[in-house]
Amino acid sequence: MISNPQQILANGVSITALNADIFSDMESAMISRSKGESIQNSIVQSILEQRSWYPIFPSPSADFPIDYKYEEHFSIQEIPDILLVSSSQACFAYVINHG
Repeated sequence: MISNPQQILANGVSITALNADIFSDMESAMISRSKGESIQNSIVQSILEQRSWYPIFPSPSADFPIDYKYEEHFSIQEIPDILLVSSSQACFAYVINHG
């Protein structure tokens, strides 16, 4: 059985994969973003700043019900070098400088 999110370390590169469509859920819940910033970049920054793989409470998605008594299991312990997330939105890739 594989955890969700799945975190892998390969040759010193940390990779995290998450199968929840966090981008669609966060886009529908988003109130504002920085001028000139893409919605995808804003969502990734929000995930990393809040240090949660699913930083929406309560979950607006019936497809991704969350039992919040296990919230500590989806907190971000280490920021990954590569983040893979499934989404119904168009494919994209960004370099995010998060320190």
